Amino acid sequence: MKRRISALLLVLAIVACAAIGLAACNEGGKDGGSGAGDRIFTQDASLDDIIAALENAGSWTYSAEYHEVGTYKGEDYHLESTAQNRATEEGCIYENSSSEVIGAKTVDSSSGYACQYRSDGVDYSITFGDVGFVSDDYAYKNLAQYDPDKHKVTVVAVGQALSGIVTTDPNGNLMVTEDTLIEGTDYVKLNGTSIEIGWDVKYSDEEYDAIKKHKLVWSGVNATTIEIPAEVKAMESQAVWADCVDYNGVDYFKAEDEYGEYYIAYPIQDGVVPEKTINGLPVR
Repeated sequence: MKRRISALLLVLAIVACAAIGLAACNEGGKDGGSGAGDRIFTQDASLDDIIAALENAGSWTYSAEYHEVGTYKGEDYHLESTAQNRATEEGCIYENSSSEVIGAKTVDSSSGYACQYRSDGVDYSITFGDVGFVSDDYAYKNLAQYDPDKHKVTVVAVGQALSGIVTTDPNGNLMVTEDTLIEGTDYVKLNGTSIEIGWDVKYSDEEYDAIKKHKLVWSGVNATTIEIPAEVKAMESQAVWADCVDYNGVDYFKAEDEYGEYYIAYPIQDGVVPEKTINGLPVR
């Protein structure tokens, strides 16, 4: 049964990758390249085979491209945006995004980075520029904390995201699950080291008439490494301790009084002893 894929689902697919627990990052690495990676996307591979391989991969690259052309209130415009997310088994996350809207009278554009990585024993979460719904630069940090169980859960979410986009037809071929696509525009290309999925959707109402093209690619399986941009690294000095930390099943919330900053531990389950300090601050 086909299911509709909204823009929100595509965003969630990226966010799911970006939630991975951190451990280390190859800051000097390069992208594995379009031809690099395990050959898991082959014609004889089933959807279950591909999802299992992704869920057990140490690294991968996910990218999404959208191109929209149409009219709004009688004015021609086009919208172009791209987003990329790269993750390694150790949990280094790098996402960049850019968008451009060209109307009859205006041109608007934005771009930015979202990074989660480890440096000198500290986990950083940094947004630089406009990424998704976040338009302000921010930098948070935590002492290095790696939860392998949480890492596994979020890695599995990558495979679940793919299974929400494609399914198998009666002949065993992969097909897009979108139920509002323009007939004949959807495709699934299995290229050995990558899978490319695309489809077009038409939107129309009294003010709006457009066609939006979608292209998603998974590639670089077990061959993706990351290089953190210099402008992002430069923000490390501005990073503040995160307001909320989830560590070993206990949530810690930062607070401040006349004696300074501290964390409140809550909830505390029976038999669980909270940390005495989190991020260098006392726990009360």
